[in-house]
Amino acid sequence: IVRSRGGDDMIRVTGSARKPIRSDFIIWSGTVWHTATDVPTAFASLKSSVGKTTAYFRDKGVKPDEIVTQAIATIPLSETLRTPDGSGGTIDRQRTTGYQLSQRIEIRSKDVDRVDRLSRESTDLISQGVPFTSDAPQYLYTKIAEEKVAILSEAAKDARRRAEEIARSSGTGLAGVRFARMSPLQIT
Repeated sequence: IVRSRGGDDMIRVTGSARKPIRSDFIIWSGTVWHTATDVPTAFASLKSSVGKTTAYFRDKGVKPDEIVTQAIATIPLSETLRTPDGSGGTIDRQRTTGYQLSQRIEIRSKDVDRVDRLSRESTDLISQGVPFTSDAPQYLYTKIAEEKVAILSEAAKDARRRAEEIARSSGTGLAGVRFARMSPLQIT
């Protein structure tokens, strides 16, 4: 805060600080699914494909404790049958034609580069006959709380430098800080 020549007039000074950070944790998931006319057949196919998928991940260097399989989701598949009702209209009935079972597999790892590469190469599973859909990886930085104090400290120093420059340019001096307000960190 700088006191100007007019007396108690104040101006606000904002500080800024930037620090490049690199993700140190990645979460990536994909889904394996199978469709069949009955649940046992769909389950057997799904179980086989999930086994192939986790084996593929382990072969690519993912540790077993980094692989998490979620619960199996079951979706009944049906078709609409229309029959005449005798009075010129129709009666619609639903008939179950099969079941789609799916299981989500998630990798949580500190090895960001390996899992990032794997997320792009996972189409290899499709060529092995595994119906697999991939989600976009989530990149995280786990040390942001530690970095926040250092970044805010640099921003405060920058605000002080700016205030001193303004004071010097206007021929005045700095008074004490009336209040300080920290805006949330913006991470891009």
